[in-house]
This record gives sequence, C-alpha cells and structure tokens, in this order.
Amino acid sequence: MLRPGGRLALTTFFARTRAAARELPGLLPPYADGLDVPYVVDEVVAALAAAGLREVRVRAVGAGVWEPYDRYLAQQHEPRDGWARRYLTSYRAGLLDYYLLTAAAGGAAGRRRGQEEGGA
Repeated sequence: MLRPGGRLALTTFFARTRAAARELPGLLPPYADGLDVPYVVDEVVAALAAAGLREVRVRAVGAGVWEPYDRYLAQQHEPRDGWARRYLTSYRAGLLDYYLLTAAAGGAAGRRRGQEEGGA
C-alpha cells in the first residue's frame, strides 16, 4: 500500500517471458515445489500500471547480481544436486533476470502539481 504520491521500489528476479516461466520449474526446485512463482516481468509491470501506479519503470540489473550471487553460493554448503547454482545458468540462458522496478502512486501530490500548472 502506498500513500498518495508515494514511491515504490522493488528488486527481485522475474522470468523474462511466459515461455521462460514454463521452463523454470524444470530447472529450479523452488519453482517446481511451489515455494516460488515464476512471475513474468512484463506482466508484473502491466499489473502495477493497471493498479493505478504511474511512471512504472523496469531496469534489468542481473549483470551485477547473478555472478556475485553465484560466487557467494559456491562458498556455502549447497544441496547435493547443486540446484542453487542453476540461477546463474537460468540467467545466462535468458530465462530470468534480476530487476529494479519503480513506480509512483497517483493521488493528492499529482493533483496538486496539475493544479499548480493550471490544470483542473
């Protein structure tokens, strides 16, 4: 929930396409067992806009996330089948990416700005 004129910033990973979302459960157990849901980035952006948010912007930031994350995982105790390191593989295959999404809530601040500019 955002107050009128509030800002949203969200960073997480999303599937790049609907076809990629269908492939991810075969590669990553959190998707296969329902712990995670492979949301498609364009669909999330559309949902934010449909909910009334404005200035919805999306920026892929995976180039600075996936390699360091994989290096971190390499130093940790990981599951026997190594599935956690398949995030980097999925990124390299073009199935998912890490994104920064930003948006602004409509409301009083936007109306005031419009009124100051001679709007109704």
